[in-house]
Amino acid sequence: MKPFHGWTNAETDIANGFIRADRAAHAHFLRVSREMDIGELAEAIGDYYGEVLPEMPSIYAHLLCASLARVNWRELAEEIAADAEFAADNFEAHAQAEGNA
Repeated sequence: MKPFHGWTNAETDIANGFIRADRAAHAHFLRVSREMDIGELAEAIGDYYGEVLPEMPSIYAHLLCASLARVNWRELAEEIAADAEFAADNFEAHAQAEGNA
């Protein structure tokens, strides 16, 4: 069993929480997950959150970089892709049910 609510490590668990709380970013990644393979999606997610790193050298910047380097972006991408597939399947099932009603 994986610790940290099923994620590889605490950093990935925390990143998951922030991605899901950031509704605009989460919706964006759900949309683009259908156009990218898992590796591309993982890279896109990591790049998106890595762009906000502070530019000035400090202990905080180094610690933040070290923490972000530990995030398993691929694991998050796999979860987002699964969420997108689940949503698409439910949308299709709902549309079919509406059509048969």
